Amino acid sequence: MLRRLIPEGAHSVWSDPSGHVVLADMTYHDQWVGHSVKKLQEVTGARIAFLTRYGDAMLVTGSTALQDGDQLHVLVARTDIDRVATLLGSEPEERS
Repeated sequence: MLRRLIPEGAHSVWSDPSGHVVLADMTYHDQWVGHSVKKLQEVTGARIAFLTRYGDAMLVTGSTALQDGDQLHVLVARTDIDRVATLLGSEPEERS
């Protein structure tokens, strides 16, 4: 319940038997809203497994755009979880 009240960073919800791959719920900076899942994946190097929108889970495509209120479910190497959470928690950099 506290996680829903103060969502910040990453929260691991599943791990493969070896412990190397983690499915984590991750928060994101509001400036990521409107960006495509493809862009999030390119920037972080992690895989957006699915997202929850309006309470319903949905599989994403590269063209799926992040909307305000979406909950991200990210597949990531355990060693990269903090790096990815930091990137998503920060404003996206504008690249030319």
